[in-house]
Amino acid sequence: MNIIECLTDCETKCLKKCNKILTFIWCLFVTINMSSLISYVIISDHYFKPLLITFILAWCIYWYGFIIAIPLLLIHTCYAVYLMEKRLLVKNANHINYEVLRQKLLTIERHKESINECLGIFPFLWFCEMFSTTCLRLTYFVINNNDKQINLHILKGFTEYICISVTNIAYVLTINYFQTHRPTANQLQICYEKYFDFKFSKNISLNSLFIQYFVNYSQSKYMAFNVFAIDIKFLFVFIGSVITFTVMLIQLLNN
Repeated sequence: MNIIECLTDCETKCLKKCNKILTFIWCLFVTINMSSLISYVIISDHYFKPLLITFILAWCIYWYGFIIAIPLLLIHTCYAVYLMEKRLLVKNANHINYEVLRQKLLTIERHKESINECLGIFPFLWFCEMFSTTCLRLTYFVINNNDKQINLHILKGFTEYICISVTNIAYVLTINYFQTHRPTANQLQICYEKYFDFKFSKNISLNSLFIQYFVNYSQSKYMAFNVFAIDIKFLFVFIGSVITFTVMLIQLLNN
């Protein structure tokens, strides 16, 4: 099922606003990187500058633009799921329909599973690439710290690296926000228990069944290649790995 079809009109408007913000961020990052690379070509002694500028334009819009667009697309998709999750909390008994509630929970779980299966490989690749790139850049700057052209090398690639890193880190922080601010199993249980009449054994059984649904819902997470859960711990593990490499590099150079 198309995730847009599962949203209300109000939620669709919120999603469109999110889409405009993410599009603006994409244009901003592509423009920043394009400007830095063109500036590098202009101040350098390269021949065929018009040809290089044409290549830079194609690179920034198509390949680099694609690299930036994928995390923003995932944020857009996960935000739509988050809007569906926020709708699980009801305000009065007139909005309770247990079959509809069951379908909502199953739909949310299916969408998350689809995102993990189809797009979960990308966060894993991003942070593998970020780790290797960070380590190689640290090694390069340490080895070539006396290079007179190092400022030009920094200008050439550092802006692109920073934009990609900011986008990937923003993706992790955004997904962590969606996961930590969605309704919890306890909140859902308290919300729906208020409308049960425990004089009937049928309602007791129904309540037990939905508690199990709520627990299963709360355990659903966004995964990177079905290996790592995408949360703030994932980011700390990445930072810890970079720090470990830096310490090893310093020890190696000192020896």
